[in-house]
Amino acid sequence: MAEGQPAGALSEDDKRRPWYHSLWLPSVLLLLLTPMVLEETEDVGLSMLYVLGAIALPRTVFWLYHWGGFWFGKPHRRRQALVLIVVGVVMAGWTRMSRLDLQLAAAEMTPGEQAETVYLPPATMLKVASLGYPNFLSDLLFLRAAHYFHDHLEGDRIFEHLETYVEAVKALDPYNKRLYGWAAQVVKLGQVISKDVIARSNAYAFEGLEYFPDDWRLYWDIGFNYFHDYPAKDEEEELAMRKKALPYIALAAALPGSELDANFVSGLYERENDEEMAVFHLYLRYWEASPEQREQIRGNLVRHGSLANAERLKRLEERWRADKPYVPITLYEVMGKEAQKGLVPLKDQSWATLEPR
Repeated sequence: MAEGQPAGALSEDDKRRPWYHSLWLPSVLLLLLTPMVLEETEDVGLSMLYVLGAIALPRTVFWLYHWGGFWFGKPHRRRQALVLIVVGVVMAGWTRMSRLDLQLAAAEMTPGEQAETVYLPPATMLKVASLGYPNFLSDLLFLRAAHYFHDHLEGDRIFEHLETYVEAVKALDPYNKRLYGWAAQVVKLGQVISKDVIARSNAYAFEGLEYFPDDWRLYWDIGFNYFHDYPAKDEEEELAMRKKALPYIALAAALPGSELDANFVSGLYERENDEEMAVFHLYLRYWEASPEQREQIRGNLVRHGSLANAERLKRLEERWRADKPYVPITLYEVMGKEAQKGLVPLKDQSWATLEPR
């Protein structure tokens, strides 16, 4: 205290010292209370936040004091600060509401999914519940299975109950043609394709072939699994699987309604050095191919040394379009004079050396 200064009066240093410098006492008190806080709460993060807040209290108040003085010192800054505060409050509220919506959606979804999968009735009860319309109920469960797959594909990618749905749909309507191909495909999606996954996929396809032995897509699924998706451990196993796939791919290409490109199938056999089967498949699906594919087939025939046959097929197609385009080309080929020009191999002749008569 300066000499001659009244008792209790502030010194000049105290008058110049900002008011927030006196906050050291509350900070010390907060630090002294820290052990009590640590005993009362088990949340380590909250406790650490309390300690840091106690230590940083003077500096925080100092910053807020000067920040407030800057923004609220002039009218235009006060308006800007007000806008920022309103926007911040609105955004914080919107974020909080969005988080609550997500939590509520998750809370509603989880029990529902568990109930629909765990409590799916056995096949016998499903047939009774169908009231004589098992096909209709089978289609509804098929739609639910597709929805279940979609939800988990975008989520955890764990299809724990997919087989349960497939078995239920199959029990109600084993002649659901799309079920087997769909199951063989989706079981491979969203995960690492292992040998077990390939085995499950092929099992669905083979099961479908018991009811639809002429479905080329099921043969194609099996062949594709062996040829392309099989995780071979070495080159020898890869070649063995590709050789194993060829008969299934050949069947898929030969069945009615097949959409496989004859050039693709022919190329597979050509890689195996089986020229006769390569040429055979070029002839097999020629008339079912698109115009672009037919042109490519003729080019491959020329490459295999069948120039005369390629030209004859082109002339036959031109005559058919000019003469009887309303007759299927496969029938036109055996009508009248065209039958004498057919491409029929002789007894001792192979498809690879076939020449027109």
